[in-house]
Amino acid sequence: MPTETTDKPKANDVQTGPQPKASTPLPQPVVRYNKIWRVPALVVETQEELDALDPNEWIADPASGGATKEKPPEPHWPKLYANINVPPVVVGSAAEAAALGSAYREFAISDELAKSAEATVADAANAAKQKPPQATPQQQHK
Repeated sequence: MPTETTDKPKANDVQTGPQPKASTPLPQPVVRYNKIWRVPALVVETQEELDALDPNEWIADPASGGATKEKPPEPHWPKLYANINVPPVVVGSAAEAAALGSAYREFAISDELAKSAEATVADAANAAKQKPPQATPQQQHK
C-alpha cells in the first residue's frame, strides 16, 4: 500500500486570507450630496470611503453643482456701527471699523432697507438737480 505524503486540510483547520489594510482617516470629515437620487447626505470620514464614491454622482455642495466656491463679494461700505448710549457712527472702511474698538458692533440693516435708503438719496439728488418751474403771478380778474 502506498503512503500519502501530501497534507490535506483537515475540517477544523482555519484558513485566513490577507488582512485588510488600515483605513486612512481624513483630517476633517466631509459631507457629500447625491445629485441624482434623493437620499440623505453622507458624512465621509476615511479616504477609502471618499475614493469609493462616484464623483459624477456625489458632490460637495449641491448649490454649486460640485464646482468650487467663489470668494465672497467685497463688503459694501459705508456701514453703520453702534455702541450702547452713544450715537451711531458711519464707518467708511474696515480699518476705521477696527479703530473703533470692540465695544462697537455693526448695526444690522437688511439689504432691502439699504437699497431703499440709497434710492431715496438718489431721488433727492435728482430732484435737487431739476429746478422747479418758476411761479408766474396769475392775473386777477376784475
